[in-house]
Amino acid sequence: MLVAIKVAFAVIAALGAGFHLAAPMSQPSVSAPSGALFAAGSPLVPGRAVDRSFDVSTSGATYLGLYMTGLHTSCPAPDAASRLQLTVIRDGRPVYAGDVDDFARTHSAPSSALQVEPGTFDFRIRLDPTVDNSYQGCSSQVDINWMVAQ
Repeated sequence: MLVAIKVAFAVIAALGAGFHLAAPMSQPSVSAPSGALFAAGSPLVPGRAVDRSFDVSTSGATYLGLYMTGLHTSCPAPDAASRLQLTVIRDGRPVYAGDVDDFARTHSAPSSALQVEPGTFDFRIRLDPTVDNSYQGCSSQVDINWMVAQ
């Protein structure tokens, strides 16, 4: 049985608070924060990274996967989501390094989820240092989904 839990991931939005989600005892469950991970109060500047660390744990699960859905970009400049460099780090080791657009295309459903282990995750977003002023005021938003299975 699959259980998917969404974590809203907005590059320009308010930080969310974490909470525990629990399924019935016979089903696997995941505990992860909910809400937006990045805030407008921490604007992206070309070349500077913004980080958000949090813990993810599971109960009764033999599989934990990470995927993204609903990528939406508001920007007149081309390929804005591909200008957002993403590094996903688990317990100090990178498990993904690329851009938001690529991750959202490659890992877009439970069947293509990036398999990870529970632990401390750091989502690091860095605006490409080569962007020009045409990207000023742009925003991208995507949902991060955690999937567990037994």
